Amino acid sequence: MIHFTNGSVVADALAAGGVSGRVVKCADPLHDGPCLRGSSRARWNDARARFLAGSEGLTFDEIRRDFELRDAAIDEAARADEVVLWFEHDVFDQLNLIWLLDALAGAGTPERRVRLVVIGEHPEVERFHGLGQLSPAQLLALFPNRQPLTTAALNEARAALADVCAPDPRALALRAMRPCQELPWLPGAFRRLVEELPSTSGGLSRTEQQGLEAIAAGAPTLGHAFAGCAAREERVFLGDSSFYAAMRRLRVAEHPLITTSVGFDEPPDSLHSSLVALTPVGRAVLAGRQDHASLNGLDRWVGGVQLLGKSPRFRVARDNGALTIDD
Repeated sequence: MIHFTNGSVVADALAAGGVSGRVVKCADPLHDGPCLRGSSRARWNDARARFLAGSEGLTFDEIRRDFELRDAAIDEAARADEVVLWFEHDVFDQLNLIWLLDALAGAGTPERRVRLVVIGEHPEVERFHGLGQLSPAQLLALFPNRQPLTTAALNEARAALADVCAPDPRALALRAMRPCQELPWLPGAFRRLVEELPSTSGGLSRTEQQGLEAIAAGAPTLGHAFAGCAAREERVFLGDSSFYAAMRRLRVAEHPLITTSVGFDEPPDSLHSSLVALTPVGRAVLAGRQDHASLNGLDRWVGGVQLLGKSPRFRVARDNGALTIDD
């Protein structure tokens, strides 16, 4: 039996609880950086490792080795008697879930051997953020209720991944607006992913917008701004390293939107306590008098959509709960 889950905390808790079989991490922040659909496994891993190198203090080679261990487990899963996927409802986990389902199918794992433990709430946790909040005993109590993977769910996952990796986000935005009976947490996750496109008013991603708003509301440090951003999330998904990367883009822009008391090459603890403030440009962008994308240009990815230059092809309107892609 092989178990795949979203990171070290849950993997360690499952092992501590005495779960039978091997536990493997599948924890790539696919909401950030390139997702190159149709590429070979090696090309995909190289692109992801290049993007992630330096985050969490890891080198390209270290990240690449982690991917190789994960991929070896995926290949092994084709011969396992049972494969159990432990994930939660947020965008980080849902993207890893559909990527993994696609990878398992591509490696020849029979769908009848795959089981899912995917939750968005827990009766003993008042505000559920994720599996990492659960004790080993609480995690193991979920195991008997694991659900079999259906053909419909697998097909939905593979089609959805293709839309995530597409260079045009409009099909993904449509998925975000319609229910998905087979994988019910996907639409909300996709909505949150699409919200990382630059907005039609201000040119900021939702993460960037929330970070600036937290600073404007009085957050004195990057750590406080991160907490303020997380408090605005319907499903908390963003790690501090991803948040700091977003804030770094605003700090090193041609016309910076924030100032910080330390550089972004400092250790995470130093970044957490770094003083932060808005620049006049940052205040103007928040007030709608300037547009970050037009002013500074963009150089980032949202799934398969490359945002490059001062006239990004795609923007998203997030007004009054609507979600509209402008082309």
